[in-house]
Amino acid sequence: MNILTRLPHIYDVATSEKNWTRALDQFCDHGGVKGVSFFSSDNTYYAHSAQALNTYYNNPEKADLVTEYFSLFQDIDKKAVEFVFKNEPFKRIEDQEIWPDFMSQRLRPDLEFLSRYMNVFRRAAYNISSSEGWDAIVSLNYESRVRKFDLKHVQEANLLAMHLGKALEINRFYSRLRLKYNAVLTMLNHVNVGMCISLENGEVISRNNQADRIFDARDGLEINNQNRFSLNDYDIHDKLTDAICKCAGTANGTQKITGKTILLKRKSKKMPYLIEISPLRDGDDELNDNISGALILIIDPESSVNLNSRPLQKLFGLTNSETKIVDLLLSGRSEEEIADTRNVTLNTIKNQRKSSYWKINVKNRAQLIRKAVTISPPIL
Repeated sequence: MNILTRLPHIYDVATSEKNWTRALDQFCDHGGVKGVSFFSSDNTYYAHSAQALNTYYNNPEKADLVTEYFSLFQDIDKKAVEFVFKNEPFKRIEDQEIWPDFMSQRLRPDLEFLSRYMNVFRRAAYNISSSEGWDAIVSLNYESRVRKFDLKHVQEANLLAMHLGKALEINRFYSRLRLKYNAVLTMLNHVNVGMCISLENGEVISRNNQADRIFDARDGLEINNQNRFSLNDYDIHDKLTDAICKCAGTANGTQKITGKTILLKRKSKKMPYLIEISPLRDGDDELNDNISGALILIIDPESSVNLNSRPLQKLFGLTNSETKIVDLLLSGRSEEEIADTRNVTLNTIKNQRKSSYWKINVKNRAQLIRKAVTISPPIL
């Protein structure tokens, strides 16, 4: 099977919780993977978590064994998980990196349990979270006959892990919409940031009120009569069109791009728009047409966005003063306005802004908003 044809099943989880098992099944092929497990947990006040098993582990007999395994050997697995999370996102971590003498430990109680009852032995895992806001791991268990990992399979698994991480990021963004309104793609007006859905040909088939507000400003980014993007910068227009086409291609199973971020200068000379394009699948068929396309997120750094700075304070250790500065930056205030509001000098505000950006690892207000939006989505 062509590796690209598996990607649509991965992105089906972006808008639908029911597709996790099928998504995890995409890791199972000639490489010998039998069991796949996944879990994510939140590191903020958002309290979003998820866990899933592939088909092999999800049948009644095996599911009970999985539960028994974790109840017996959770301390051993905890050590492995901690090791994985100490490494950079999407780096493949194999059993022998965690336990150098792994291959000679077949009689270790946890490995004997897996081999006897689950017919699996060797393992590999990925940290699939690219954000400090949540932890997420996907673990691959190989059938007992596998002694050496197949290079082609490893390369394919690396690609799938990156896309599963992106699908999880989108899933997490939409989770509040799903919980509150029992729908996602038909509820974009409840997201307090510009969002559009586009087909591969560039036609925008859905957009929310925040996106319309940006288009109505005619500040370098508009929608024309053919429902396609119209930009004042022709080079950026071509990059946006290409990114939409390729991200939609990923959702269709013909490309492998996980996304693209573009900065668009404005006619008014205000801070540039930040445009992020991602693959999108209508996993629950909300739009009644099995849509495969691209999700476009548009951030206006000059606009007030109702975002909670508490998760940023918790994750990055902001002081109370820095948190208040971040709150005002997220609300669209200029540094001069913040200085007046705080009754301090402009130089003080600039220093606090710089220290906050350094802690959060962002370079400008657009990146700050993007990170805040990702960690705690602005759902109305």
